[in-house]
Amino acid sequence: SNTILTSPDAVTWTSRSGTTATYNAVAYGNNKYVAVGDSGKIYTSTNGTSWTAQTSNTSNKLNDVIWDGNAFVAVGAGGTIAFSADGTTWRIQPVEFPTFAYNTIYNLPSGDYMVGADGGHLLCSSRDYSEGDYYLFPFGTELISNTTANINAIASDGTKIIGITSSNAVIKANSLYDLWSSYTNTG
Repeated sequence: SNTILTSPDAVTWTSRSGTTATYNAVAYGNNKYVAVGDSGKIYTSTNGTSWTAQTSNTSNKLNDVIWDGNAFVAVGAGGTIAFSADGTTWRIQPVEFPTFAYNTIYNLPSGDYMVGADGGHLLCSSRDYSEGDYYLFPFGTELISNTTANINAIASDGTKIIGITSSNAVIKANSLYDLWSSYTNTG
């Protein structure tokens, strides 16, 4: 929606945003909050109260953002991957699979990235710092997720990986990213 809310106690909430942006995700790292949303909107804040618009260099919808310990990484429509070490200067990464939306990104305990996308696409990549201040994502490993539903969330405890799909199903794999199984949520 169009509101950023903050709370000192998770009970009382205060609206902090007067923008017309539609936000989809927020992350915290490097002493900064980063919120991403529709039309490539990115806002940053050091205190959660005052927010500043940043230039994302894309007009594509941004669906998710993470802080991986070194940089913010955002993913979105049309295979968009954007990254920034400081949350202010963003670079768009060319990708091999630009025809579908990237819905979620997760930094696995191994340091690899996993991206869930429309149509059950599940991509895996490792970090690459070889280009100076920028990341390169050599996305090229597509995993067999055994679903055609959109993958909207990913999490891991280090021994297994869980994904949530748009068809109310859970997909699960071992820590080697193979042997994917699908389970339907019945209630």
